[in-house]
Amino acid sequence: MKNPSKMAKKASSKTKGNIEKNSDRHAPAVVDNSLVSRAVNALLNHHEKTADDKLSLLGNNRPVQVQVTLLRAPEKSNPKPIRILVPHPLFKVNGTSDDALEDPEICLIVKEESKPWCQEMIEQFSDHMGCIKKVLGLQSLRKKHAQFEQRRELLNKYNVFMADDRILPMLTKSLGKDFFKAKKQPIPINLTRKEALPFTIQKALSATYMTLSAGTCVTIKCGHTGMKPEALVENVAEIAKNAVPKIPRKWANVQAISIKTPESVALPVYSKVPSLMNEIDQEMDLNTEEKEKNKVDKQQNPPKKDDAVQKKKTKSPLLQALKKVDIEKKKKRKESSDNDDVKKETPGNKRKKAGESSGKQKAERKDFIAAKTFQGSKTGFVFRMGISGLGYYKDVKPVVDRLAMEAIKRMGKGSAKKGRRSRRSY
Repeated sequence: MKNPSKMAKKASSKTKGNIEKNSDRHAPAVVDNSLVSRAVNALLNHHEKTADDKLSLLGNNRPVQVQVTLLRAPEKSNPKPIRILVPHPLFKVNGTSDDALEDPEICLIVKEESKPWCQEMIEQFSDHMGCIKKVLGLQSLRKKHAQFEQRRELLNKYNVFMADDRILPMLTKSLGKDFFKAKKQPIPINLTRKEALPFTIQKALSATYMTLSAGTCVTIKCGHTGMKPEALVENVAEIAKNAVPKIPRKWANVQAISIKTPESVALPVYSKVPSLMNEIDQEMDLNTEEKEKNKVDKQQNPPKKDDAVQKKKTKSPLLQALKKVDIEKKKKRKESSDNDDVKKETPGNKRKKAGESSGKQKAERKDFIAAKTFQGSKTGFVFRMGISGLGYYKDVKPVVDRLAMEAIKRMGKGSAKKGRRSRRSY
Protein backbone atom coordinates (compact mmCIF):
# COMPACT_ATOMS: atom_id res chain seq x y z
CA MET A 1 0.00 0.00 0.00
CA LYS A 2 1.23 3.49 -0.83
CA ASN A 3 1.59 6.01 1.93
CA PRO A 4 -1.27 8.59 1.77
CA SER A 5 1.00 11.39 3.02
CA LYS A 6 3.37 10.87 0.10
CA MET A 7 0.44 10.76 -2.29
CA ALA A 8 -0.86 14.07 -0.91
CA LYS A 9 2.58 15.66 -1.25
CA LYS A 10 2.83 14.51 -4.86
CA ALA A 11 -0.63 15.88 -5.61
CA SER A 12 0.19 19.25 -4.04
CA SER A 13 3.47 19.43 -5.97
CA LYS A 14 1.60 18.63 -9.17
CA THR A 15 -0.92 21.41 -8.55
CA LYS A 16 1.90 23.87 -7.84
CA GLY A 17 3.64 22.80 -11.01
CA ASN A 18 0.45 23.21 -13.00
CA ILE A 19 -0.07 26.72 -11.63
CA GLU A 20 3.49 27.73 -12.51
CA LYS A 21 3.21 26.20 -15.98
CA ASN A 22 -0.09 27.94 -16.62
CA SER A 23 1.28 31.28 -15.41
CA ASP A 24 4.35 30.90 -17.63
CA ARG A 25 2.19 29.86 -20.57
CA HIS A 26 0.15 33.07 -20.35
CA ALA A 27 3.25 35.24 -19.92
CA PRO A 28 4.29 37.33 -22.91
CA ALA A 29 7.84 36.90 -24.13
CA VAL A 30 8.61 40.62 -23.71
CA VAL A 31 6.40 43.67 -23.39
CA ASP A 32 6.22 45.40 -26.77
CA ASN A 33 8.90 48.12 -26.60
CA SER A 34 7.47 50.02 -29.55
CA LEU A 35 4.13 50.32 -27.77
CA VAL A 36 5.89 51.35 -24.56
CA SER A 37 7.92 54.03 -26.36
CA ARG A 38 4.77 55.45 -27.96
CA ALA A 39 3.06 55.57 -24.57
CA VAL A 40 6.08 57.23 -22.94
CA ASN A 41 6.31 59.89 -25.66
CA ALA A 42 2.60 60.59 -25.34
CA LEU A 43 2.97 61.04 -21.58
CA LEU A 44 5.94 63.39 -21.96
CA ASN A 45 4.11 65.49 -24.57
CA HIS A 46 1.08 65.71 -22.32
CA HIS A 47 3.27 66.77 -19.41
CA GLU A 48 4.96 69.52 -21.44
CA LYS A 49 1.62 70.94 -22.50
CA THR A 50 0.07 70.89 -19.05
CA ALA A 51 3.19 71.95 -17.11
CA ASP A 52 3.03 75.35 -15.44
CA ASP A 53 5.73 77.82 -16.53
CA LYS A 54 5.81 79.44 -13.10
CA LEU A 55 7.02 76.24 -11.49
CA SER A 56 9.84 75.66 -13.99
CA LEU A 57 12.45 77.25 -11.73
CA LEU A 58 11.45 75.02 -8.82
CA GLY A 59 11.34 71.93 -11.00
CA ASN A 60 8.14 70.47 -12.36
CA ASN A 61 9.18 66.88 -13.01
CA ARG A 62 6.41 64.45 -12.21
CA PRO A 63 6.84 60.73 -11.44
CA VAL A 64 6.07 58.16 -14.12
CA GLN A 65 4.38 55.06 -12.75
CA VAL A 66 3.76 51.55 -14.02
CA GLN A 67 0.29 50.40 -13.04
CA VAL A 68 -0.38 46.65 -12.87
CA THR A 69 -4.06 45.68 -12.74
CA LEU A 70 -4.77 42.28 -11.20
CA LEU A 71 -7.65 39.91 -11.78
CA ARG A 72 -7.85 38.95 -8.12
CA ALA A 73 -6.65 40.87 -5.10
CA PRO A 74 -3.88 39.33 -2.99
CA GLU A 75 -5.04 37.35 0.02
CA LYS A 76 -2.74 39.30 2.34
CA SER A 77 -1.48 42.85 1.92
CA ASN A 78 2.25 43.36 2.44
CA PRO A 79 3.37 46.91 3.30
CA LYS A 80 7.03 45.90 3.14
CA PRO A 81 8.65 47.31 -0.05
CA ILE A 82 9.74 44.67 -2.57
CA ARG A 83 12.96 45.53 -4.40
CA ILE A 84 12.96 45.56 -8.22
CA LEU A 85 16.24 46.29 -9.97
CA VAL A 86 16.11 48.68 -12.93
CA PRO A 87 18.85 49.55 -15.45
CA HIS A 88 18.47 53.31 -14.93
CA PRO A 89 18.24 54.42 -11.28
CA LEU A 90 15.77 57.06 -10.17
CA PHE A 91 18.34 58.99 -8.11
CA LYS A 92 21.92 60.06 -8.59
CA VAL A 93 24.21 57.19 -7.72
CA ASN A 94 27.99 56.89 -7.99
CA GLY A 95 28.82 56.48 -11.66
CA THR A 96 25.77 58.33 -13.03
CA SER A 97 26.21 61.73 -14.65
CA ASP A 98 22.60 62.54 -15.54
CA ASP A 99 21.73 66.06 -14.40
CA ALA A 100 18.01 65.33 -14.65
CA LEU A 101 18.19 62.88 -11.77
CA GLU A 102 17.40 64.04 -8.28
CA ASP A 103 19.97 64.06 -5.50
CA PRO A 104 18.90 61.65 -2.77
CA GLU A 105 18.47 63.03 0.73
CA ILE A 106 18.21 59.99 2.95
CA CYS A 107 16.96 59.70 6.50
CA LEU A 108 18.29 56.47 8.01
CA ILE A 109 16.25 55.08 10.93
CA VAL A 110 18.21 52.68 13.13
CA LYS A 111 18.40 51.37 16.67
CA GLU A 112 19.85 53.67 19.29
CA GLU A 113 22.75 51.25 19.77
CA SER A 114 23.84 51.33 16.12
CA LYS A 115 23.49 55.11 15.71
CA PRO A 116 27.11 56.07 16.65
CA TRP A 117 28.86 53.58 14.38
CA CYS A 118 26.55 54.53 11.48
CA GLN A 119 27.65 58.15 11.83
CA GLU A 120 31.28 57.03 11.88
CA MET A 121 30.74 55.05 8.66
CA ILE A 122 29.17 58.11 6.99
CA GLU A 123 32.22 60.20 7.83
CA GLN A 124 34.58 57.46 6.70
CA PHE A 125 32.81 56.67 3.38
CA SER A 126 31.51 60.08 2.41
CA ASP A 127 31.56 59.25 -1.32
CA HIS A 128 29.11 56.38 -0.99
CA MET A 129 27.19 57.48 2.09
CA GLY A 130 27.25 61.26 1.82
CA CYS A 131 23.63 61.21 0.70
CA ILE A 132 22.56 60.21 4.23
CA LYS A 133 21.63 63.53 5.79
CA LYS A 134 20.32 62.26 9.10
CA VAL A 135 20.63 59.16 11.27
CA LEU A 136 17.51 58.91 13.42
CA GLY A 137 17.13 56.56 16.35
CA LEU A 138 13.92 54.70 17.03
CA GLN A 139 13.43 56.20 20.49
CA SER A 140 14.09 59.74 19.28
CA LEU A 141 11.60 59.16 16.46
CA ARG A 142 8.95 58.23 18.99
CA LYS A 143 9.72 61.13 21.34
CA LYS A 144 10.61 64.03 19.02
CA HIS A 145 8.17 63.17 16.21
CA ALA A 146 5.13 62.11 18.18
CA GLN A 147 2.83 64.88 16.89
CA PHE A 148 1.29 65.11 13.44
CA GLU A 149 3.07 68.36 12.43
CA GLN A 150 6.47 66.97 13.38
CA ARG A 151 5.90 63.87 11.27
CA ARG A 152 4.76 65.97 8.32
CA GLU A 153 7.92 68.10 8.52
CA LEU A 154 10.02 64.95 8.58
CA LEU A 155 8.14 63.60 5.55
CA ASN A 156 8.69 66.76 3.50
CA LYS A 157 12.32 67.22 4.54
CA TYR A 158 13.71 64.00 3.01
CA ASN A 159 12.85 62.24 -0.23
CA VAL A 160 14.13 58.76 0.73
CA PHE A 161 13.72 56.90 4.01
CA MET A 162 15.70 53.81 4.90
CA ALA A 163 15.48 51.69 8.02
CA ASP A 164 17.04 48.70 9.69
CA ASP A 165 15.04 45.65 8.64
CA ARG A 166 14.97 44.44 12.27
CA ILE A 167 12.89 47.43 13.41
CA LEU A 168 10.76 47.76 10.28
CA PRO A 169 7.56 46.28 11.85
CA MET A 170 7.79 48.86 14.68
CA LEU A 171 7.77 51.85 12.31
CA THR A 172 4.20 51.58 11.02
CA LYS A 173 2.80 53.08 14.21
CA SER A 174 5.69 55.49 14.80
CA LEU A 175 5.61 57.06 11.31
CA GLY A 176 1.85 57.17 10.74
CA LYS A 177 -0.35 56.71 7.70
CA ASP A 178 0.92 59.78 5.80
CA PHE A 179 4.17 58.02 4.94
CA PHE A 180 2.20 55.17 3.38
CA LYS A 181 -0.10 57.55 1.50
CA ALA A 182 2.91 59.38 0.05
CA LYS A 183 4.51 55.98 -0.71
CA LYS A 184 7.61 56.85 1.26
CA GLN A 185 7.75 53.69 3.31
CA PRO A 186 11.22 53.07 4.73
CA ILE A 187 13.34 50.85 2.51
CA PRO A 188 14.60 47.85 4.52
CA ILE A 189 18.39 47.58 4.82
CA ASN A 190 20.50 44.90 6.45
CA LEU A 191 22.77 46.49 9.06
CA THR A 192 24.26 43.31 10.51
CA ARG A 193 27.37 43.67 8.33
CA LYS A 194 29.01 47.02 8.96
CA GLU A 195 31.52 46.71 6.12
CA ALA A 196 28.81 46.22 3.48
CA LEU A 197 26.71 49.23 4.51
CA PRO A 198 27.97 51.60 1.74
CA PHE A 199 27.25 49.02 -0.95
CA THR A 200 23.79 48.20 0.42
CA ILE A 201 22.82 51.87 0.33
CA GLN A 202 24.01 52.26 -3.27
CA LYS A 203 22.16 49.09 -4.23
CA ALA A 204 18.99 50.34 -2.56
CA LEU A 205 19.19 53.63 -4.47
CA SER A 206 19.67 51.88 -7.81
CA ALA A 207 16.34 50.06 -7.59
CA THR A 208 12.64 50.80 -7.44
CA TYR A 209 10.14 49.30 -5.01
CA MET A 210 6.70 47.73 -5.07
CA THR A 211 4.17 47.23 -2.28
CA LEU A 212 1.26 44.80 -2.43
CA SER A 213 -1.93 46.39 -1.16
CA ALA A 214 -5.30 44.79 -0.48
CA GLY A 215 -6.70 46.00 -3.82
CA THR A 216 -6.30 44.92 -7.43
CA CYS A 217 -4.00 47.77 -8.46
CA VAL A 218 -0.22 47.84 -7.95
CA THR A 219 1.75 50.99 -8.83
CA ILE A 220 5.53 51.03 -9.29
CA LYS A 221 7.60 54.13 -9.89
CA CYS A 222 9.77 53.74 -12.99
CA GLY A 223 11.18 57.27 -13.25
CA HIS A 224 10.10 60.86 -13.78
CA THR A 225 9.33 63.14 -16.70
CA GLY A 226 12.83 64.66 -16.66
CA MET A 227 14.47 61.37 -17.68
CA LYS A 228 15.19 60.36 -21.25
CA PRO A 229 12.45 58.42 -23.07
CA GLU A 230 14.83 55.53 -23.82
CA ALA A 231 15.65 55.14 -20.13
CA LEU A 232 11.96 55.12 -19.21
CA VAL A 233 11.20 52.49 -21.85
CA GLU A 234 13.96 50.20 -20.57
CA ASN A 235 12.82 50.66 -16.98
CA VAL A 236 9.21 49.82 -17.87
CA ALA A 237 10.26 46.66 -19.71
CA GLU A 238 12.48 45.56 -16.82
CA ILE A 239 9.75 46.23 -14.25
CA ALA A 240 7.25 44.18 -16.26
CA LYS A 241 9.79 41.37 -16.43
CA ASN A 242 10.87 41.36 -12.76
CA ALA A 243 7.83 42.64 -10.86
CA VAL A 244 5.14 40.30 -12.19
CA PRO A 245 6.85 37.09 -10.94
CA LYS A 246 6.71 38.55 -7.41
CA ILE A 247 2.93 39.00 -7.60
CA PRO A 248 0.71 36.10 -6.43
CA ARG A 249 -0.21 33.78 -9.37
CA LYS A 250 2.23 35.74 -11.55
CA TRP A 251 1.11 36.41 -15.15
CA ALA A 252 -2.09 34.42 -14.70
CA ASN A 253 -3.30 37.11 -12.29
CA VAL A 254 -2.29 40.12 -14.43
CA GLN A 255 -5.11 41.71 -16.38
CA ALA A 256 -3.34 44.78 -17.77
CA ILE A 257 -0.17 46.87 -17.51
CA SER A 258 -0.30 50.60 -18.15
CA ILE A 259 1.84 53.74 -17.76
CA LYS A 260 0.69 56.99 -16.20
CA THR A 261 1.57 60.11 -14.29
CA PRO A 262 -0.43 61.38 -11.30
CA GLU A 263 -2.27 63.88 -13.54
CA SER A 264 -2.68 61.80 -16.71
CA VAL A 265 -4.80 58.93 -17.92
CA ALA A 266 -3.35 55.40 -17.78
CA LEU A 267 -2.03 54.33 -21.19
CA PRO A 268 -2.21 50.53 -21.63
CA VAL A 269 0.93 48.66 -22.64
CA TYR A 270 -0.29 45.09 -22.10
CA SER A 271 -3.81 43.71 -21.77
CA LYS A 272 -5.37 40.28 -21.95
CA VAL A 273 -7.92 39.11 -24.48
CA PRO A 274 -11.31 38.14 -22.92
CA SER A 275 -11.02 34.55 -24.21
CA LEU A 276 -7.61 34.19 -22.56
CA MET A 277 -9.01 35.61 -19.32
CA ASN A 278 -11.81 33.02 -19.36
CA GLU A 279 -9.26 30.23 -19.80
CA ILE A 280 -7.24 31.51 -16.86
CA ASP A 281 -10.36 31.75 -14.68
CA GLN A 282 -11.24 28.15 -15.48
CA GLU A 283 -7.71 26.97 -14.71
CA MET A 284 -7.65 28.88 -11.42
CA ASP A 285 -11.02 27.38 -10.44
CA LEU A 286 -9.73 23.90 -11.26
CA ASN A 287 -6.63 24.48 -9.16
CA THR A 288 -8.74 25.61 -6.20
CA GLU A 289 -10.96 22.52 -6.57
CA GLU A 290 -7.89 20.27 -6.57
CA LYS A 291 -6.61 21.93 -3.42
CA GLU A 292 -9.95 21.41 -1.68
CA LYS A 293 -9.98 17.74 -2.72
CA ASN A 294 -6.49 17.26 -1.33
CA LYS A 295 -7.57 18.80 1.97
CA VAL A 296 -10.56 16.45 2.19
CA ASP A 297 -8.36 13.44 1.39
CA LYS A 298 -5.92 14.42 4.11
CA GLN A 299 -8.73 14.71 6.65
CA GLN A 300 -10.26 11.36 5.69
CA ASN A 301 -6.94 9.50 5.37
CA PRO A 302 -4.53 10.99 7.89
CA PRO A 303 -0.86 10.29 7.17
CA LYS A 304 0.54 7.17 8.83
CA LYS A 305 4.08 6.30 9.82
CA ASP A 306 6.24 4.90 7.10
CA ASP A 307 6.85 1.16 7.10
CA ALA A 308 10.57 1.78 6.82
CA VAL A 309 10.59 3.68 10.12
CA GLN A 310 8.70 0.88 11.84
CA LYS A 311 11.13 -1.71 10.48
CA LYS A 312 14.08 0.27 11.80
CA LYS A 313 12.52 0.33 15.24
CA THR A 314 11.99 -3.46 15.26
CA LYS A 315 15.42 -4.41 13.93
CA SER A 316 17.05 -5.14 17.29
CA PRO A 317 16.55 -8.74 18.60
CA LEU A 318 15.73 -7.50 22.10
CA LEU A 319 12.74 -5.52 20.84
CA GLN A 320 11.57 -8.48 18.78
CA ALA A 321 11.73 -10.79 21.82
CA LEU A 322 9.82 -8.30 23.97
CA LYS A 323 7.18 -7.98 21.27
CA LYS A 324 6.75 -11.77 21.17
CA VAL A 325 6.27 -11.88 24.94
CA ASP A 326 3.66 -9.13 24.75
CA ILE A 327 1.80 -10.94 21.99
CA GLU A 328 1.73 -14.19 23.99
CA LYS A 329 0.44 -12.40 27.08
CA LYS A 330 -2.31 -10.78 25.08
CA LYS A 331 -3.34 -14.15 23.63
CA LYS A 332 -3.53 -15.72 27.09
CA ARG A 333 -5.63 -12.86 28.39
CA LYS A 334 -8.03 -13.19 25.49
CA GLU A 335 -8.37 -16.95 26.01
CA SER A 336 -9.02 -16.57 29.73
CA SER A 337 -11.59 -13.85 29.13
CA ASP A 338 -13.33 -15.99 26.50
CA ASN A 339 -13.52 -18.97 28.90
CA ASP A 340 -14.97 -16.80 31.64
CA ASP A 341 -17.59 -15.49 29.27
CA VAL A 342 -18.53 -19.04 28.26
CA LYS A 343 -18.88 -20.11 31.89
CA LYS A 344 -21.04 -17.18 32.70
CA GLU A 345 -23.29 -17.70 29.72
CA THR A 346 -24.16 -21.39 30.36
CA PRO A 347 -27.89 -22.18 30.80
CA GLY A 348 -27.30 -23.60 34.31
CA ASN A 349 -25.74 -20.33 35.44
CA LYS A 350 -28.62 -18.43 33.96
CA ARG A 351 -31.16 -20.54 35.88
CA LYS A 352 -29.22 -20.14 39.12
CA LYS A 353 -29.13 -16.40 38.64
CA ALA A 354 -32.86 -16.31 37.93
CA GLY A 355 -33.59 -18.40 41.04
CA GLU A 356 -31.41 -16.23 43.24
CA SER A 357 -33.03 -13.06 41.99
CA SER A 358 -36.54 -14.45 42.52
CA GLY A 359 -35.63 -15.64 46.03
CA LYS A 360 -34.30 -12.23 46.92
CA GLN A 361 -37.46 -10.59 45.64
CA LYS A 362 -39.62 -12.98 47.71
CA ALA A 363 -37.51 -12.37 50.80
CA GLU A 364 -37.85 -8.66 50.27
CA ARG A 365 -41.60 -9.05 49.91
CA LYS A 366 -41.81 -11.03 53.20
CA ASP A 367 -39.63 -8.56 55.09
CA PHE A 368 -41.18 -5.36 53.69
CA ILE A 369 -44.61 -4.17 52.58
CA ALA A 370 -44.64 -0.81 50.81
CA ALA A 371 -47.23 1.70 52.01
CA LYS A 372 -47.47 5.44 51.58
CA THR A 373 -49.65 5.92 54.68
CA PHE A 374 -50.28 4.03 57.89
CA GLN A 375 -52.97 1.41 57.18
CA GLY A 376 -53.38 0.03 60.68
CA SER A 377 -51.29 -2.34 62.74
CA LYS A 378 -50.08 -5.61 61.26
CA THR A 379 -48.85 -8.50 63.33
CA GLY A 380 -45.10 -8.96 63.14
CA PHE A 381 -44.53 -5.67 61.27
CA VAL A 382 -43.58 -2.10 62.19
CA PHE A 383 -44.52 0.98 60.12
CA ARG A 384 -41.41 3.13 59.58
CA MET A 385 -39.01 4.66 57.06
CA GLY A 386 -36.20 2.32 56.12
CA ILE A 387 -33.84 1.28 53.37
CA SER A 388 -36.57 0.20 50.96
CA GLY A 389 -38.64 3.31 51.62
CA LEU A 390 -41.78 4.01 53.66
CA GLY A 391 -43.81 0.96 54.67
CA TYR A 392 -44.15 -2.01 57.01
CA TYR A 393 -40.91 -3.69 58.00
CA LYS A 394 -40.67 -7.04 59.77
CA ASP A 395 -40.34 -6.60 63.51
CA VAL A 396 -37.09 -8.32 64.40
CA LYS A 397 -36.70 -8.90 68.12
CA PRO A 398 -33.30 -8.12 69.55
CA VAL A 399 -31.16 -11.15 70.40
CA VAL A 400 -29.54 -10.93 73.81
CA ASP A 401 -25.86 -11.75 73.93
CA ARG A 402 -25.39 -13.64 77.15
CA LEU A 403 -21.63 -13.36 77.24
CA ALA A 404 -21.82 -9.59 76.86
CA MET A 405 -24.41 -9.34 79.63
CA GLU A 406 -22.28 -11.41 82.01
CA ALA A 407 -19.26 -9.20 81.27
CA ILE A 408 -21.30 -6.08 82.05
CA LYS A 409 -22.45 -7.57 85.34
CA ARG A 410 -18.90 -8.40 86.33
CA MET A 411 -17.80 -4.88 85.56
CA GLY A 412 -20.57 -3.53 87.76
CA LYS A 413 -19.64 -5.73 90.69
CA GLY A 414 -15.97 -4.77 90.47
CA SER A 415 -16.70 -1.04 90.46
CA ALA A 416 -18.99 -1.40 93.50
CA LYS A 417 -16.28 -3.18 95.53
CA LYS A 418 -13.70 -0.53 94.66
CA GLY A 419 -16.05 2.20 95.75
CA ARG A 420 -16.60 0.62 99.16
CA ARG A 421 -12.88 0.27 99.78
CA SER A 422 -12.32 3.87 98.89
CA ARG A 423 -14.96 4.97 101.36
CA ARG A 424 -13.39 2.90 104.13
CA SER A 425 -10.02 4.46 103.44
CA TYR A 426 -11.44 7.86 104.24
